[in-house]
Amino acid sequence: MTEMKASQALVKELENWGIDHVYGIPADSIIDGFAPEQASVNYIQVRHEEVGALAAAAETKLTGKIGVALASVGPGAVHLLYGMVDAKMDRTPMLLIMSTVATSMINTRFIQDMDENELFASLDTFHEQVSNPQQIPSTIRRAITAAYETQSPSVVIIPDNLASKMIDYTAMPVQHAAKPKASGTSEQVYETINLIKGAQRPVMVVGTGIKDAKAAVVGVSKRFGLPVISSAPASGMVPSNFENFMGSQGRMGTQPAYEVLHAADLVLMVGSSNPFVRFLSKDVTFIQVNERAAGLGREAPATQLILADAGTYLQQLIEAQPDRLQETAFFESKPKITG
Repeated sequence: MTEMKASQALVKELENWGIDHVYGIPADSIIDGFAPEQASVNYIQVRHEEVGALAAAAETKLTGKIGVALASVGPGAVHLLYGMVDAKMDRTPMLLIMSTVATSMINTRFIQDMDENELFASLDTFHEQVSNPQQIPSTIRRAITAAYETQSPSVVIIPDNLASKMIDYTAMPVQHAAKPKASGTSEQVYETINLIKGAQRPVMVVGTGIKDAKAAVVGVSKRFGLPVISSAPASGMVPSNFENFMGSQGRMGTQPAYEVLHAADLVLMVGSSNPFVRFLSKDVTFIQVNERAAGLGREAPATQLILADAGTYLQQLIEAQPDRLQETAFFESKPKITG
């Protein structure tokens, strides 16, 4: 146990989770803790808090490690909204730490005093305002844990007069709660295979849920003769030089992806809740694989819904179908993406 400023303990807790930099604009007493810890946690000053929040969200998407953004009371905190919405919609863990006015001035209409709780409550899963300095590191710890577990932003609000107080801090080991990767049943696997075999124009649509399953996507595409289409957020997750990749579909999509998808009579959608599939013909056989029950069947009526991890289920399909299916005329005539 070591005595230090609560703001320094905050930085120590970030370091404890393997976080080596944060984004923000220096303001309020939260920043005081970064000076003595600058060798381990770097404070990257941005030009605008919105940039910091978007950078934190982008970092998590690219690396898998939680991004952190800081902002000061009032207008600084408001500028985090764009990054929060981006993270929430793309199911991205992110930690946002913001200050508020001193405890004695909360709800007194002091300059920049505002109800940050009300503003951010609908955009995060974990949302707490600390009430004494000793709570700061433990609240940061719970916020990070919740962000990883729920794949969403967490918000911690710290009154300006608390971060500079002296507290006792002891670092504890961190433990990521690894979610077990759900698999499909053998009955589900064989039903999927039979549906694909019975189709004349089957395609596969993938989303960000396949980020750790790129090889399995390629394997299933080759094994079953499926053109692959990605959602816009999943662009880059399928190798761009893969001969069966048609590009992304949607507002920023490609012509081959559009043509193939709208010609399909079966869509296998994996790791995605792509909103554009709702515009497909109602006669299309729709199979959806998603690790979140809330995402199943949301965008289109489905013949088969599978609650499973994308990579695990795709690998199950490969193992259950050892021989490569004969390519359909539709697959052989698929357009090629150029550029």
